[in-house]
Amino acid sequence: MISLVLITVYQVNTTLRKEVYVSRVVQPTRIFCNFIAEKIESTNFLVQGQLLSQKILQGQQENRLMVWKQDIMPALDSLLMLSNEWQGNSEKLLLANVRGRINKLRTVQDAIELQIEKNVTLPDSLMANILSANLLVNNLDPKAMFKEQALEIAQEIKKDLARLNAIQTEITNQIIQSLNEEVWQFTLTEILILVVAISIAFLMSYSLTRSILANIRTLKGYITEFSSGNLPKVEKENYNEIISISENLAKLNTELKRIQDFALEVGSGNFESEISVFNNEGEIGRSLAEMRNGLVNVAIQDRFRNWANEGIALFGNLFRSSDDTAKLYDDFVRTLVQYMKAAQGSIFILRDDEAEPYLFLEAIYAFDRRYFLRKKIHRTQGMIGQVWQEKERMYLEKIPADFVVINSGLGSSKPSALLIEPILANDGEFLGVIELASFQTIPAYQLDFITRVAQVIASFISTLKKNEETGRLLQESQRTAELMLAQEEEMRQTMEGLVSRQEMLDTKLQQLEAQNKAINNTLAVVEFDMNGALLTANDIFLQSTGYTIEEVVGYPYLMFVPDEKSAKKQFEQLIDSLSKGHSQSGEFEHIGKNGKVIWFNSSFTVIKDYQNKPFKIIHLAYDVTIQKMLNLETQQFNVAISETNMVAEFDIRGHLIKSNDLFLRVMDYAAEAAKDVHHNVFLSPPDKIASQTKDFWEKLNAGQATTGRFKRITRQGREVWLRGSYNPILNNKKRVYKIIFLGQDITDAVNSERGSSRASIGTGAIQYRT
Repeated sequence: MISLVLITVYQVNTTLRKEVYVSRVVQPTRIFCNFIAEKIESTNFLVQGQLLSQKILQGQQENRLMVWKQDIMPALDSLLMLSNEWQGNSEKLLLANVRGRINKLRTVQDAIELQIEKNVTLPDSLMANILSANLLVNNLDPKAMFKEQALEIAQEIKKDLARLNAIQTEITNQIIQSLNEEVWQFTLTEILILVVAISIAFLMSYSLTRSILANIRTLKGYITEFSSGNLPKVEKENYNEIISISENLAKLNTELKRIQDFALEVGSGNFESEISVFNNEGEIGRSLAEMRNGLVNVAIQDRFRNWANEGIALFGNLFRSSDDTAKLYDDFVRTLVQYMKAAQGSIFILRDDEAEPYLFLEAIYAFDRRYFLRKKIHRTQGMIGQVWQEKERMYLEKIPADFVVINSGLGSSKPSALLIEPILANDGEFLGVIELASFQTIPAYQLDFITRVAQVIASFISTLKKNEETGRLLQESQRTAELMLAQEEEMRQTMEGLVSRQEMLDTKLQQLEAQNKAINNTLAVVEFDMNGALLTANDIFLQSTGYTIEEVVGYPYLMFVPDEKSAKKQFEQLIDSLSKGHSQSGEFEHIGKNGKVIWFNSSFTVIKDYQNKPFKIIHLAYDVTIQKMLNLETQQFNVAISETNMVAEFDIRGHLIKSNDLFLRVMDYAAEAAKDVHHNVFLSPPDKIASQTKDFWEKLNAGQATTGRFKRITRQGREVWLRGSYNPILNNKKRVYKIIFLGQDITDAVNSERGSSRASIGTGAIQYRT
C-alpha cells in the first residue's frame, strides 16, 4: 500500500510538472509563433500597397511601424523569455535565425519606403548599412527589393516559425504520449499491487483462525480503502493478535495523511511547506524530504527566472515607449537602481565626436558622488577604462577606500559591492558601461540579469545610431531632392534652350553638309594628322594626283612634296606653323603619281579638340596647274616683251598705272615721279589741243587698238619717236578697264631719215598726232 501511495504521489507530481510545462511554455510558444508570422505577413501587405500606389500612404506607413513596435517586437521578446525554458538547442538556433531575419526584413521595408518616397539612389552610407545586413538590393529598385528580398525573407521567417511550431507540437504530442503511457503503467501497477495485496490478504485469511476472521475482514476493509486512495479511520482492536497490526495501520494512516497534506500543498504551488513523514527517516521519509528540497530549489530558480523576465520586459517596454533619449537614460538608471534595490547607478555611452573616442556620463541616480565627477572618461582612465579595453565584466566586493561614498541624511556609507558591466553589441562592438553600487552583495542571478539588460540597451543604442544615421540620410536625401527639383527645373529650361539650339544646329548641320558636299564636289580635300600622316582624301584630290585611297592613307604627306630641299623645308615650316594653330594658304607645288607635277591653290586649316589642342589638319585646294602653267608662260612672255619693248599701262582716262624700266629711261622719269601722270604730259603742246586726242581715247575705250609711230616729249623736253601699239584690255564683262602700250624707241632712225631727205620725212611717215 505504501508503494501504491508513493507511486500515486510521484505520478501526480510528474503529471503536474508536464502539464505546467505545456501550459506555460509550449502553448505560449506556439501562439507567439503564429502571431509573429501573421504580423510579418501584414507588414509586407502594407508595403506592397504602397508599392502599387507608387507613393507613401501615411496611414499604411504608421500602421506598419505600429505593428512592428506594439506586436512583433513584444512577441519576439516574449519568445526570447520563453526560450530560457526550452530544452532543445535546435529551437534556440531557429529563434536566433528568426531574430536576424526579422531585423533584415525591417531594414528592407524601411529602405523600400525611402525609395518610394524619394525615388532617388540611396547614398553610400545607407547602402553600406544595407550591405552590412548581407542584403542584395538589385540596384535599389523598390519593386525588385520587395520581390527578391522582403517576400523571400518573410517566407524564410514563416518557415522557421513553422518549424519551431512543429517542434513544440511534437513536444506536446510526446508529453501527451508519455502521460498516456505513464497512466497506463500506473494503472497496471495499481492493479498489480491490488492483486498482490488481495492475494496476501487472502492467504492471511486462510492462515488465521476463525476467531480473528471478523477482525481480518475489518483490516481488509482498511486495506481496500487504502488501495482506493482513501485514508480510513483506523481503530484499535481488542484482540492481541491484531493490536500490533492496528497500531501500525494507524501509524501508517497518520503518515499517509501527512503525505496527502504535502501533495495538496505542492499541487497549490507551495513548495516550501514543511514535511515530516516517518520523521524524514527511512527510504520513503528521506525521498520525500529530498523531493521537497528539490521542489523548493525549482521554485526559487523559477522565481529568479520570473524576476529576470519581468525585468527584461519592463526595460523592453521602457525603451520602446520613450522618444526622448536623454530622459530615457535617466529613467533607465532610476528604474535599474530601484529594481535591483541598489544604492546608486550610472550609465556611460561611447561617443566619437572628437578626435579621441570617450565615454560620456549620460545619467546617474544617486545623492552625491566623489571621484567620478567628470563627465568624460577616456580609454586609459580607471576601472571603467579597463572594462572598456577588456570588454569584460568587473565585480568587486572589496572596494578601495573612498572610491565610492553614498551620502544620505543619516550620514555617509561605503557600498559593499561594485559592478561595472560592459554594453556590447551582437558583433562585440563596445558601446558603453553600466555601473552599479550596492550595500549588499549582488547574487549570480542578478549579475546574469544585468548582462541581459546590457544586451537590451545595446540593441537600443544600435537601433538609435541606425535611426540617427537614417534620419541624417533622410535629411540629406530631402536636401538632395530639393536640389534635384531645382536642377530639374534648370535642366528643363536648359533642355528647351537645347532643343532650340538643336534645331539651329540641325539647320546649320544641313547647311554644313551641303557645304561639305559642295566642297567635295569642287575642291580637293585632304586630312592628315599633326605628324603629317595622311588620314583621308576625296576623289578630286586622288584624281589630280593619280593615286587610289589605299595607296595614300597612312603615308606621310611628304610623298606629295617635291624632292628639292627648299620644298621640304617649306613644308616643315608649314607643319610647324600649323601645329601652333596658325592656318596657312597659298599656291603649292605637289608631285603626283609617276612624277606628275600638280599645282594647288591651297588652304591649310588646323582642327582642335575639346581641349583646344590641335589634332588634325584639313587641306582644301583646287587644281590650278593649267592656270599656273599659263601664268608661267605669260610671265616668261611678258619678261621677254619687257626686255625688248617699252611697256606702260594706262587707265581708261589716260593716267599712267605702271611702266617698265625701258619706258622710264626713254621718257626720263623715275618710277615714283611717273606714277599717276596723265598721258598728255608726253605730248607736245600743239598736239594736246589737237582734235585727234579725243578721238584717240574714244577709240581705245571702244576697244579699238591703235598702231603706228608716235612723237612724245620726255620730262626734259626732249622729242622722242616711238613705234608701237595701244591695246585695250577687257574685263570679264567685255569692258575696257585699262590700256597697255607696247613700243620701241625709233628716235635715232627718225632723225637719220630726216637728215637724208626732208621730203621723205614729210610724206613717208605714218603718224598719229595725239
